[in-house]
Amino acid sequence: MTGSNNRSPSSRTSFIRSCQQCRARKVRCDRAGITCSPCQRLGLACSFGGAGQTYVTTSALGKQHSGAFPPAELTQAGTARRRTLIACEACRVGKARCTGGVPCDRCTKRRVECIRRHRGGDGGNSQHPEERVQTDLQTKLTPSGSPSTSALSHPSLTTAIGTDSPQVLSPEGLYRITERQYIQAYFAGAKPLACIFLHRPSTLAEWNQGKLDPTLTKALCASGRSIEAGPSDALVRSWMCEARDAVISSLNRVSIQQLQTLVLVIQHFIQAGDTVEAWNLLPLAARLSFTLQLNYERPDLDPLPRECRRRLIWSVYLLDRLFSGGLDELATCPAEYLHIRLPCDERSFERGLDSQADFLNGINQHGDMDAVAYLVRLYSTRERILRYTKSVRRERVSPIESASKLSALQSELDEFKASLPVYLRLEQDKLPLVAQSSDAHSFLIIHTIWLQCHCDLYRFFIPGIRESVCKAAAEATPQDYITFCQRECLSKAVQLCDFWASMSRQQPVGLAEDLLLGVSIYQVAQILHHLHHLLPPQGPHTVDDLKRSLRVALTMDATPRSRSSKVGKSLAAAEIIIDTLDQVRNGTRGSSPGDVHFLPSQGSLIPSGLDSSGLPRDAPVESIEQARSTFATHAERVLSVTATGPDNRIPQISSQPPAEAQAFGFDEGYIQWDPFDMELNDYYNVAANTIAFAPPPLP
Repeated sequence: MTGSNNRSPSSRTSFIRSCQQCRARKVRCDRAGITCSPCQRLGLACSFGGAGQTYVTTSALGKQHSGAFPPAELTQAGTARRRTLIACEACRVGKARCTGGVPCDRCTKRRVECIRRHRGGDGGNSQHPEERVQTDLQTKLTPSGSPSTSALSHPSLTTAIGTDSPQVLSPEGLYRITERQYIQAYFAGAKPLACIFLHRPSTLAEWNQGKLDPTLTKALCASGRSIEAGPSDALVRSWMCEARDAVISSLNRVSIQQLQTLVLVIQHFIQAGDTVEAWNLLPLAARLSFTLQLNYERPDLDPLPRECRRRLIWSVYLLDRLFSGGLDELATCPAEYLHIRLPCDERSFERGLDSQADFLNGINQHGDMDAVAYLVRLYSTRERILRYTKSVRRERVSPIESASKLSALQSELDEFKASLPVYLRLEQDKLPLVAQSSDAHSFLIIHTIWLQCHCDLYRFFIPGIRESVCKAAAEATPQDYITFCQRECLSKAVQLCDFWASMSRQQPVGLAEDLLLGVSIYQVAQILHHLHHLLPPQGPHTVDDLKRSLRVALTMDATPRSRSSKVGKSLAAAEIIIDTLDQVRNGTRGSSPGDVHFLPSQGSLIPSGLDSSGLPRDAPVESIEQARSTFATHAERVLSVTATGPDNRIPQISSQPPAEAQAFGFDEGYIQWDPFDMELNDYYNVAANTIAFAPPPLP
């Protein structure tokens, strides 16, 4: 009490000198001049300045329009409110600061409708619209495209069905600005060789007018998000699964957009490694394509819809070629039923010009074709090569009896090379320019597949792979023909290594992320592994030189090794084989013929720890111990690739395959249900009985 009574007048005076605005804001008031500095800085009417109104002009706060805030929009201190008591619906869903007003600054900047519901309105129902609508997607997104915090715990993103604000959220629950970003990301990131069947200007125009099918919109957004987040992203997979379910549930209403959605879903499942799902959906896509008669030209339509129809069924054809693997029983979209032109060039497609592209088996003189059209032709040749090699092996006859067929296929490959346009021809002096152009990816993939086709054509006598002929057929073949086939196959594998090394020198890392590139790297590693004895001990193509080229090729493929896809696993297996090539050259010990254990490749149709009855079978401990002692530095990596279950058992083959395997002619063992293995052309070590990489001598 004494202290308060003895308070000096000077201290009381300094306390009183604070203006009302500074006192309410609890800041220091310097009382400099007529208006204190804080009030002058904020544009406030200082109480010591004699102003009768306590409001702040918007121009003083950096607004772009003139006028003044009414007292209701000011704080007790007289400053403009930075927040509002009730945020608008857009800011509420995005968990962003709402400046208040209609529209608020944030909605004005993002060009979305600003809708605000006051408390007590809507009949006393204070539930947010996103909590009342029907759930449709898996998570909520902020306008920036990333999942919000509540979205991680909430299982769904809501659909604007029956809400008071149908324009705030799109029909699939995304902000329109976010939808547009995802759709544009799809068109910007999709590879031309994927045979893009959606016309970018038309698709965006239909989306902007609200005419784009909601299910197709969802699949497009998922594809766009997948480019950045990856196909294994939970949100991407959720959207794709919902798009798949929507298509399957409405098969009684077949449409072009429905088929487009289905193809996008299949492409996603292949990239994500879920090949069983893609395998089951692909026949449906092929059936819908023929139902819609996309395999015939429609002269009554405009050039743009005609080209979209062509590209759509050619996309189905390319997907079918990935799975059929030369087996007519598995083909769902045969080329002989496609009576349409090949995809035209991107310039004509973008502008909606009439296509002058050639047909599949024609000779085009107009040059109105891009890389994707040549890829379709190359896939057709590749299919005939695989069909030929599989038939030779299945018939158990000597390949010399069908040498004329082999020569015809070789001539077909030569004709394809000669038909390539100048910008797609493989010339060393043009590699620096091509590698930095937009055609780099197409150039790399086309020549990789072309060279790989030669390897597939001449692989009859490579010991230890599935496509090698039986012992009786090999004994009936002249040694000169055996040597010819082996050296032709090895020569193209070496050319692939040189090609990859040359491309990598121009574009070192991440040039492509393509399914067939990873497959080819693995297969070339297998060829070099089995035919290493034909490589020169000195010179430019020794084992060490080729190992370096293959390691460079591994860095060139942008597929993440951690991705749960077959491509990532095949690259991991290729790394192991590459690392052991020098051990093979130095004479790594092989296995006894009686041991049934082996290292399966990523391209085999071999069992996964199953016996003839389909039950798991334990592997002897000695096999694992031998593997670890032989390759101490690689044992853990090998086991991580070859393990098929939680007990890390090594896969085994059975001597008596089940009936379903014999029906397809696969007599080496029980078929593990993964259709993608057919695409890898069955390169695996059929006779090397342990994890050691020592091929047996040629029978």
